[in-house]
Amino acid sequence: MEPDLERELRKIAKKTGKSLNRVILDMIYQHTGLFNKVHRRTGESLGKLAGVWTKRDASEFMKFKM
Repeated sequence: MEPDLERELRKIAKKTGKSLNRVILDMIYQHTGLFNKVHRRTGESLGKLAGVWTKRDASEFMKFKM
């Protein structure tokens, strides 16, 4: 990869809080038109498997101290 391209991709990654790999994959998905079909939020598949808490659930849990 050319240094200028890598530098710009790293800037985007830092600005968005994403990994360099995620930035590149997102660009590929968007360019191919597959972004909406296959793109998943980070951790989404684990959330479906294990379940997720709402902010309210987490807040209620944190009220209890052991």
